Amino acid sequence: MSRAPAISVVVPVYKVEKFVAECIESILAQTFTDFELLLVDDGSPDNSGKICDDFAARDPRIRVFHKQNGGVSSARNLGLENARGEWVCFFDADDRAAADALAVYAACEPTADIIVSGAQYFDSASGRNKQRIAPAEEVRTGNEIGEFYLRLGLRGLINQPWNKCFRREFLHENALAFPLGIALAEDTLFVTQCFRAAKKVQSVSAATYLVRRGTESAISRFNANFWETHERLMKEISALAAERGCTGTPEFFKYLASRFWFVPNAVSHRKCPLKRREKLDTIRRALKMLPKEGREFYGKLIRTNNPAVILACRKCFGLLVRAKRMLTTAGTRNASSGGDAQ
Repeated sequence: MSRAPAISVVVPVYKVEKFVAECIESILAQTFTDFELLLVDDGSPDNSGKICDDFAARDPRIRVFHKQNGGVSSARNLGLENARGEWVCFFDADDRAAADALAVYAACEPTADIIVSGAQYFDSASGRNKQRIAPAEEVRTGNEIGEFYLRLGLRGLINQPWNKCFRREFLHENALAFPLGIALAEDTLFVTQCFRAAKKVQSVSAATYLVRRGTESAISRFNANFWETHERLMKEISALAAERGCTGTPEFFKYLASRFWFVPNAVSHRKCPLKRREKLDTIRRALKMLPKEGREFYGKLIRTNNPAVILACRKCFGLLVRAKRMLTTAGTRNASSGGDAQ
């Protein structure tokens, strides 16, 4: 067997024949060349699998796996099981990697468990770009990892695996893999579990990953088990904060509150079978999961003139307006009782 590469790049492939070649080319054009590329065709019904095979025939660093459709988590896990590199990255087939992405990771602290970088969002149609920069370049250990996780979450850089590089042995030692049977937020669950287990995390401010806007996002799909997923994720986040000693910080309350949007987005989906009253009850349950400080943050958020908030309110057919009233009522009860609203 040939020498193992420094980095394994895993790319799940499904119905992306318009974009996958561009993604592969961006990886093959890396300035750092000691890598392998694992393309996992998740039973794609279009020409995506063939495109992958064509690239593999021209570059020995590429390995292609064809499997029955099982979802993005199963595809990533198959890639992880077959990865040989010291480090593992997970990219999406409709995005691109910056030319120096792997070089940036290769230059980082060799004993880190996770490396986190920034990302750039691009829209091919409009030409508009937007960067999300990771915090200052440094290594974090112990309780610093919890605070860093929350800061990344509030910057929109924690929910995805594609702006991170993981030490492969770290993942195997802690039996870390993408959760199966979840159609939404599986990325966030995986990353959160990784941060719970990590002993050393490094950040780099460089935007190593280019996210394509305009393609179907996970938030546009309906997850029938959305409540179980939300509850599980909230417990994981709370456990991480407790283990890292940051449950009382403003960042913790703000991030929990920001995760609340997962529930209104789910109940307002056109495929959600719940009745109107059931939707409202579900939002009430989600509100009760928030600490008092989180509910206060959400109340401020819902009162803003932010276009995204207004759009969400329209999308939820007034449910968020009712949620605001519940929040106000809860706050009034809390003030009169001197404790948390029930």
